[in-house]
Amino acid sequence: MRNPIPLLIVLMLLSVGTLAHNLKGSVKDKNGQPIPFATVFFKEIAQGTAANEQGNFEIDLPKGRYTLTCRSLGFQPKTESITLTGKGLLLSIQLDEQVQELSEITVHAGIDLALPIMRKVISLSYLHLNQVEQYLATVYLKGTLKVENIPAFFRSQLKKQNITLQSGDVLVQESVSTIQFVAPEKYNLEVKSIRSTFPKGIDFQATNMLGSSLYQDHIDAMISPVGRSAFSHYDFKFEGFSYEGKQIVNKIRVTPKRKSKLLFEGYLWIMENDWCLKQADLSFETPFGTVHLYTTYDEVQPSVWLPVSHRFSFEAGMLGLKGNGQFSTSVKYDELKLNKEVMALVNKPVSQPMAAETPKAAAVVPAKKAKRAATSEKRLDKI
Repeated sequence: MRNPIPLLIVLMLLSVGTLAHNLKGSVKDKNGQPIPFATVFFKEIAQGTAANEQGNFEIDLPKGRYTLTCRSLGFQPKTESITLTGKGLLLSIQLDEQVQELSEITVHAGIDLALPIMRKVISLSYLHLNQVEQYLATVYLKGTLKVENIPAFFRSQLKKQNITLQSGDVLVQESVSTIQFVAPEKYNLEVKSIRSTFPKGIDFQATNMLGSSLYQDHIDAMISPVGRSAFSHYDFKFEGFSYEGKQIVNKIRVTPKRKSKLLFEGYLWIMENDWCLKQADLSFETPFGTVHLYTTYDEVQPSVWLPVSHRFSFEAGMLGLKGNGQFSTSVKYDELKLNKEVMALVNKPVSQPMAAETPKAAAVVPAKKAKRAATSEKRLDKI
């Protein structure tokens, strides 16, 4: 996402075709209601995909045995094994509601428990940002857009470029691309296949979305809630924790200190001990409307949590032009080379659980965690 505003304009002319898939499935709750936009991750090949609004997903995988994990906000993750034999397989996955627990002490001496958690994450943001030296990934993108209203002025301007759009048009796109990344900023994108109904001359580059990270201080002009200056621009509130297996996931509310189109608002989910992002559910305002971003991270290698799915949705309007849409990407890391020096630092910090600790231990959490965060910051200075 090199530039959020131009990207939004492009998205208003974007977005699901019908490539062939050998695995199809649906994700529902215990009442049989579909769970929109649930993510499905396949551990063995470090690849994920996302369900649509109706809770349905499709993906093409080689023959073999896979361990899949299905996740959605507000629900407990579910893991199961499947075997693909070359014939089509249809899955039905049921997710149970997530029980969000609260530690007995969320604030001590006026300090919210979110503060030491975010200090830890932010102090390690440089390490998480630079732990990958290079990778080769396959990116699957799909999306839909509805043009609600397009005034005559815009239609005439587009017609001059041989582009025809009418109010009520629904544009769709589905593509498979490969991205080769070499640190620090070299991206090479190659589109392998694409099916689209949006006009020629209007293109969408996956690198606009995948070429940035919340661990950066800034995403173009936007200020990251995980960047080094985050405490100057955001307030953080601890809203509970949940367990994923034996691991603790902390839920943090993110609120801008002031109203600004350069700031995000929403929630972050933080993996304890690794002190990295597990999920991000954020939104920001533009002159055209609200953009909502949802990213899921998974452990593609031990202590290496990378984004495996992204979802963007928006409602936009300008000078009578109105549209809404959503699109998602899933990422498969075919080749991954880590920065050994950075990984050595990532694996050093060891902390006790924060969210689930006893009241007695919680009384001294802020000082202890602040000290650990300061130690991590000293490590950063040496890199």
